Amino acid sequence: MGYGLGDKCFPLTHYVQDTMITYGGPVADKVWALHLGVLKWTQVQCTGYIPASRTYHSAVTYGNHMLVYGGALEGPQEELDDCPYYELDLETFDWMKVQTYGEGPGLRSHHTAVIGGGR
Repeated sequence: MGYGLGDKCFPLTHYVQDTMITYGGPVADKVWALHLGVLKWTQVQCTGYIPASRTYHSAVTYGNHMLVYGGALEGPQEELDDCPYYELDLETFDWMKVQTYGEGPGLRSHHTAVIGGGR
């Protein structure tokens, strides 16, 4: 593809100001940014609890955060009972694993997520 995402890629893309943020696929431990004013790709250096590579996950943006849930794992496997919910701060590019409580929907792939009404 010419910009480092690989030949087998199922990324999800989000727009933040004048930048398109791409995450997912076999290089999911990497985040890419397309700066729309100059149409130039750069790899974003992320910190924190970086998720294992995955495809077929869902992701939404909420404020200055990208929320990622589930997916089929491409790289080192997470524990099956592990929380598949991560958050990326789009200002600092710091990943964190989000601890949730109560019975949730369980592990998922090939699904969608939306934010409606601001939540």
